[in-house]
Amino acid sequence: MSDPTVDPERGPRRKGLVFGEVAELYDRARPAYAAELVDDVLAFAGVDEPDVVEIGAGTGKATVAFAVRAARVLALEPDADMARVAARRFEGLGNVTIEQSTFEEWEPGGRQFDVVVSAQAWHWVNPDIGYAKAHDVLRSEGVLALLWHRSVWSDGPLRDAMIALYESLAPGFLEMTPTFPGLRMTEADARRPAEIESSGVFSGVELHSHH
Repeated sequence: MSDPTVDPERGPRRKGLVFGEVAELYDRARPAYAAELVDDVLAFAGVDEPDVVEIGAGTGKATVAFAVRAARVLALEPDADMARVAARRFEGLGNVTIEQSTFEEWEPGGRQFDVVVSAQAWHWVNPDIGYAKAHDVLRSEGVLALLWHRSVWSDGPLRDAMIALYESLAPGFLEMTPTFPGLRMTEADARRPAEIESSGVFSGVELHSHH
């Protein structure tokens, strides 16, 4: 019987990297980021053309959204296949570079940034390392911007059908993951501001939503 945590070609599977196994499909399905959201982040940062480092760039959708407003964007992406799709998206953008690395393993080499941004990826970062490291690579008035898409489903036939589909294809999954985004409200968003404040290196946390 094969081990589902081991891919015969890739080796051991890390949960945060499984999207790379279907990088092209992921890229087609993942929604983009509105210009208004980028405007909001940069207004909060108070910098017109910032130096940005992005954690978990994936296929580069948020990267491009920030690149059109930034002086420079360094995109960190640990998965080779996701990085390959991102690199294709970055063709023609002279202000974007990509490095294949997790944030925890990345070596900044003294580089400093105005904004550290992570879109749909911060939950894969070890908070015991992530907050302190983000603080260390930011300039004195720098900003940490954590972004997520959140689908809030009202009760109804489609939501019920989605839950039934999950139970059919992955019995017990929703029971193990009671706050699965989109089907049941996540508790992570509610506790995130306190988590950031308790890091001891960030304050003045604000929550902004764009519908």
